[in-house]
Amino acid sequence: MLVHERLIRRVAVAAMAAASITACNSGSVQQAASAGHIVTGIQISPSTAVALALPVGQDLQLTAIATFSDGATADVTAIVTWESSDPSIVVSTSGLASAVASGASVVSASDGAGGHSASVNVSAIGADLDTLSISPIDPTILMGLSLQLSADGLLTDGSIVVYTGSVGWSSSDASIAAVSQTGLFDAVALGTATITAVDPVSGMSDSILVTVTDQPAALAYLVLTRGSVLGGSSTEVTGTVFLTSYGPDPVEISLGSSDETAVTVPSSVTVPAGSVSASFPVTTYVVPHRTRVFVTATDGAITKKARLNVRAAH
Repeated sequence: MLVHERLIRRVAVAAMAAASITACNSGSVQQAASAGHIVTGIQISPSTAVALALPVGQDLQLTAIATFSDGATADVTAIVTWESSDPSIVVSTSGLASAVASGASVVSASDGAGGHSASVNVSAIGADLDTLSISPIDPTILMGLSLQLSADGLLTDGSIVVYTGSVGWSSSDASIAAVSQTGLFDAVALGTATITAVDPVSGMSDSILVTVTDQPAALAYLVLTRGSVLGGSSTEVTGTVFLTSYGPDPVEISLGSSDETAVTVPSSVTVPAGSVSASFPVTTYVVPHRTRVFVTATDGAITKKARLNVRAAH
């Protein structure tokens, strides 16, 4: 009976402590914490991205999480003070970030009396995200090397915005392919793994299969200087093929286009001996509607590709 009473008393104390943290809407986070708990920091969620891309006219509810000295955490969104470095771009009230004009602002959550704070960069963009794409697609990298990945967002107005720092990066097997929150991929051990980028605002994602190899002078990946271009315009687009390492002999790479009415490339390009890359021109043509084309590079049984969004003239 005594043990049962002690258990009830402990549950009641814990419930009162939790209530004091969540119900207090004034004062510092530390004042809202129960006795014996020390606030060690505040974090804003979503926290998987370096920055957040928020379309103008949309809202995003941010959450402030306090961490205590005993390892416990609590939602203190309603307790902290929220501010925006530029309210003309992003307004922040009670953690609700609202993009009102294109630009960038820093949204912060602070506990003035306790001296704890956290912030997140918010980029207000002029259109909604239509498609998220990781580049390069399915790269093959020598073990021990690194490769900076990028995430591009195709917006509904046809423009491309760099989302590399606005997405959360993850690897299906960090023991083979580790990836940082800035998109830097490290080839750790031989094998394959899936790397995924997720936009925390829209929930859109893209994934690539990365291969870690020990084969030198193999076709590694293909990149383009642009991800989106007006078809038939004078804007130059250049493609570049990369090998896993330089080789003693020239390597001929076959090239192709998934839609030659919109995009053409030379039949092949040669990577010179002692080099790891070679570039080639990409020609676009007028299209009746927006067309997604894949440029391909093939070396024997290995094929790599890159996306190009060809826009129609308005």
